[in-house]
Amino acid sequence: MNGLIVAGGSALNSKELKKQCNYSDIVVAADRGIESLLKADCRVDYLIGDFDSIKQEVLLEVEKTKIEIIKHPIAKDKTDTELAVDLLLDLGCKSIILVGVTGTRLDHTMANISILRNLYFKGIISKIIDDNNIIEYLGKKVNIYKAKSRYISILPISLEGVVVSLEGFFFPITKKNISYGSSLGVSNYLVKDKGEIVKHSGEALVFQSRD
Repeated sequence: MNGLIVAGGSALNSKELKKQCNYSDIVVAADRGIESLLKADCRVDYLIGDFDSIKQEVLLEVEKTKIEIIKHPIAKDKTDTELAVDLLLDLGCKSIILVGVTGTRLDHTMANISILRNLYFKGIISKIIDDNNIIEYLGKKVNIYKAKSRYISILPISLEGVVVSLEGFFFPITKKNISYGSSLGVSNYLVKDKGEIVKHSGEALVFQSRD
């Protein structure tokens, strides 16, 4: 099953959000994310969180619907987004898209990006999507397809860096180490319709970004 989580960070445009909702078997709103979903006229199956940021008038309207509401205390060990992830895992989802999990709160953004690694090692396919970025954990191989004005960046997250090979890119490399903290892997782009990133060792995130 495919799961979608929409949190209260940077919103995805309504057209793309509707597309993601239609593709998903289960749609979960994490706290204020319900507002974006309702605005885009999306189906919502669950609303989860401590409800510290959702507008109370919106919550009252949701209570009149068939959306299942799962409330947690404000004093808790997990963010609303992580609670939403746990819910989808319990429901058996094997693919999870996260929306509204980036934004001005960089602490939340970093915590949410780290979820991608956790999900990968649970065997779950996952991506973070906003209007300017697609972020995913680099497994053994990732295929990238050409899109207008999109840059591809590989950012190591392991201290030993990451050894990768790139084909179909303006800057192709073969079994080259990108060291931790280096900007070597930033702002590459495709020169073919399809690019391939092969990881030989280490860990990294792949960003597809546009201005």
